[in-house]
Amino acid sequence: SFEFSTSSSQNDKVTGQNFIFDLPFRDIEGESKIEEDTLKKLLEPFGKLYKSSEEEGTPISISEATLSVEKMITELNRLIRDEDYPIAEREKYWKLKTVIQGEKCDSTTHVYALALQKTDCEFEQILEGKSSTDCSEIAGNPRPLGCTVLSQVTSEDAKIIGAVCRIGLEKEFPMQKSLCQLSRYPGEEKFKTLVPEKESSWLEDVILYAPVGVQPNLTKFRLNYRGRQGIVGLGMLPHYGPVDMSVITIFRKAGEDTEVLSVLDSGLPIEIPKVFVSDLSKKPFGDEIDGILREAFKTTGLSSSQTEEKLEKLYSATTISDVEHRETPYDTDHAYVFTKVAAALDKSKEHIGSIDTFPSEGKLQIGWKKADKSALRLMKAVIPKI
Repeated sequence: SFEFSTSSSQNDKVTGQNFIFDLPFRDIEGESKIEEDTLKKLLEPFGKLYKSSEEEGTPISISEATLSVEKMITELNRLIRDEDYPIAEREKYWKLKTVIQGEKCDSTTHVYALALQKTDCEFEQILEGKSSTDCSEIAGNPRPLGCTVLSQVTSEDAKIIGAVCRIGLEKEFPMQKSLCQLSRYPGEEKFKTLVPEKESSWLEDVILYAPVGVQPNLTKFRLNYRGRQGIVGLGMLPHYGPVDMSVITIFRKAGEDTEVLSVLDSGLPIEIPKVFVSDLSKKPFGDEIDGILREAFKTTGLSSSQTEEKLEKLYSATTISDVEHRETPYDTDHAYVFTKVAAALDKSKEHIGSIDTFPSEGKLQIGWKKADKSALRLMKAVIPKI
């Protein structure tokens, strides 16, 4: 773990913030590496490296979006005021300058990209009843405050569930892309606050950062050293902090053919399994597949000691490659993925290749499929010494 502090000052007011991270030690000496883009291209016929939604939102007209956002401006100002940021920025009232884009993601979730303009009114004056129409933009044409806002909508009201604001942020909005698609968190119907890449660093001077799911009891967990992810907690990951994910690329020789281990209950002809791993050194294929293998060896009549011997041969023959990437779609502010490729080839059916059929484990069903040209290309890339 490491810790650093930041501070900012304005009008003799100083604020500071401490950040504590878990940066896991990785002994990479002698470990082979593979670029994420290279792996994605190799895996393209066999399922995505990471699950992600292709579902776009329904555009909201600028006039309708403006009416909706206007109802949330007081709440947005309150969030800005409550954030730990220089007092001169927090106490002023920010009025809506323009809505740049708005989308309906589902029946209750909307996302907006917008810009605010600082006024000569104090926020307290608005709370005390002063009309925002009596507030004027501050002279000198100061830069607007760009925001992305995720809201939960009912027939009566709209509530902000996530927001990020920064001076000049509107220049970083991903134009011509669906805000809903960028805000969908994979694995289940969850959304995250959209944080443009340039604003993701904890060192960036963000006026407001309110990720989805923020709760006081989650502040005790260490932050993702990779930066803001727009969603707190576990997300779809099994534990806080670093999480290893293995891409299982296992092959065997079957006569003249080469076969590859595949997920069977998939819509694809071949799908390479991807699993979260609790102990990479002892179970590089994860708990589920380790359990499947143990059960499969037992059904062939092997004793416990013989089963362990087979597994030891398999794991000793496995090559682990580190996938070089920054973040993944699965990351949250408190949990983040390190991707590995766990690869093995059983040429003479000494271990895993001796199993013809595998029992199921939960929802996971695996089996052998004849390797096509794409699978053979993948094998040569992840097992270079064959």
